[in-house]
Amino acid sequence: MRPTPPPSSRLQLLLLLGLITLLAAAFLIFHVTPLGERLKDWQSLARLIDDNSLQSQLTFVFISTLLITLGIPRLLFFTVGGFAFGFWTGLGWSVCSILIGSFLAFHVARACGREWLSTRFASHRHFGRIVNAKPTILAIAVLRLLPVSNAVINAGLAIGRVDSRTFLLGSLLGFLPYGVMAVMIGCGLAEESTTKGIIQIATAATILCIAAWATARRFQRS
Repeated sequence: MRPTPPPSSRLQLLLLLGLITLLAAAFLIFHVTPLGERLKDWQSLARLIDDNSLQSQLTFVFISTLLITLGIPRLLFFTVGGFAFGFWTGLGWSVCSILIGSFLAFHVARACGREWLSTRFASHRHFGRIVNAKPTILAIAVLRLLPVSNAVINAGLAIGRVDSRTFLLGSLLGFLPYGVMAVMIGCGLAEESTTKGIIQIATAATILCIAAWATARRFQRS
């Protein structure tokens, strides 16, 4: 199969305008609205997240989605979600924000074009294999288990043969294993019992590291 052709100029323009609109909205919220004033105040932001209300959860999703779109590592948000909201709520909102942010980054990268992305990430040792990955849900899920930047994977898949549905389902499956471990680490940080917290963090971190090492080793051998 041939790689997916680049989108039309009109579609590229729409996607780039969408990104500009998102960034403009974030800028206005940050500098004009009362919520923006709270976000500038770290103590107020900490209280906003700590109250575990729907407003705090949606604020977390908004900030996480924006930062994931810009390429910030995803495990950070799983950990913060677990710390702020507990296991199930933290996992749910983290998955939502990371999936949405990655999907936006995927389409923005696809709009940028193959040539620019290939030049930008050509030096990355796994980039070529990500680009040429099979366009299947399982293949995308396995790629998400690699200890590789989320931004690099999104960019590689954007110029490959993956469609939107496969990207979303494969990413969802691939995000969960490490996500669960990172959320457990966040929950351990919030644990009132120091001993229980240390055990939980150590267990989750050990499993996460072993899984990442094993996946990378198998990927290199294949």
